[in-house]
Amino acid sequence: MIEVKASLIGRNVYIAGEQLHCIVTLTNVTQLDSSKSTNSSSSNGSKDEVGVERLAWASAQIHCQCVINEARINLPQEFKNNQRNPDQTVDIGTYFAPNRGDAGHSAYLSKPQVLCCDLALRPGCSKTFHYVETLPYNCPPSYRGSNVKYAYKLSIGFQKLHSTMKLSRIPMRVININGIDDMQQYMELAEPTEVSTNPFLSHIKKECSFLDNALEVLSIQASRRNLGSYSITNKSGLVGKFNLYKLAYRLGEDILGYFDFSEAQISCLQYTVVLQSLEEIRKDCIKHNSQNRSMNASYSRFSEACISTINTHFILPIPLTITPGFESNLVTLRWRLRFEFIISTQDLANNDYNGRKHLPDEAWQGPNEVETESLVWDLPIEILATNPVQAFPAVPARLTANLLL
Repeated sequence: MIEVKASLIGRNVYIAGEQLHCIVTLTNVTQLDSSKSTNSSSSNGSKDEVGVERLAWASAQIHCQCVINEARINLPQEFKNNQRNPDQTVDIGTYFAPNRGDAGHSAYLSKPQVLCCDLALRPGCSKTFHYVETLPYNCPPSYRGSNVKYAYKLSIGFQKLHSTMKLSRIPMRVININGIDDMQQYMELAEPTEVSTNPFLSHIKKECSFLDNALEVLSIQASRRNLGSYSITNKSGLVGKFNLYKLAYRLGEDILGYFDFSEAQISCLQYTVVLQSLEEIRKDCIKHNSQNRSMNASYSRFSEACISTINTHFILPIPLTITPGFESNLVTLRWRLRFEFIISTQDLANNDYNGRKHLPDEAWQGPNEVETESLVWDLPIEILATNPVQAFPAVPARLTANLLL
């Protein structure tokens, strides 16, 4: 019996374009009986080793499985051609199919790598293989939406002699950074700007890793500050002013916004801020022309009563588990802040309440009933990726997979 242990190194969250490393260890765990420990002679005089396990082959491959909502999305013909025909005569018992048993179609398949062929393991012996694969820049990110789901797995197939194939799978997450495909010039070796004469300093050229350069590009994208001031009005006048320092945020970052009601012409009783995703189906993939292309989902929420408030602020956290904005062959994902204001249709400062007029030197008291109306405003923002090391602890996931052959 062969024990298989596959382990991802460090984490299971990767940036598109990054290298994935996996250690695969095969161990013969057969326990030999002392009475059978000697070699047995065959009829032709040759000796057969007892307890030796033979593995015909082992292969590894990364695949991204895409599952769609067939009631709303019409799959393009190019994807239908890549789907496996269930009626085809292929012996799946010996054929390496990493997506065997999964619904949907494969949006991405890496080239399969053969780890070993005709491997013989004596009892107690082990063999270790190092699997390395580079993810493409343009692969879709891991995403679980209303219409589309993208899920990544590392599948490793094994087959012993005279046995069927067995699969070992490790789930993984892929996040995208926009513009990372134009970063090749940063991957060259960094040239030293000054040559030091200190003999104790190393003059060896330092190689910049892909992850370091990707995080540098991400930091530049997220650090762009552009103070935006917005006047929120309706048909009756000014409700208030809203200030936001930037429109691009990384996963795990906090959105900080300020409200100024000092010049308001209408009383705002309460405001609510919601972080929403907007999933839009491409025009050529719509199932029915009459259906709505967009669907939204709400995540973080902040609400505050602001009656008689001059200025205030809110802090809205961005979850590490959401997917940054992206565009694929099926859908486009965007992000926005949805504001909902509950405003009064009457002047609360000089109103009549409880059957009498409010006096100037009297402490203000709110009326028992107020006629209100709601005002909804959407502000588009950009959600960017983050350091995969930071995103890894957000969702508990296993890094290893064990299998007995």
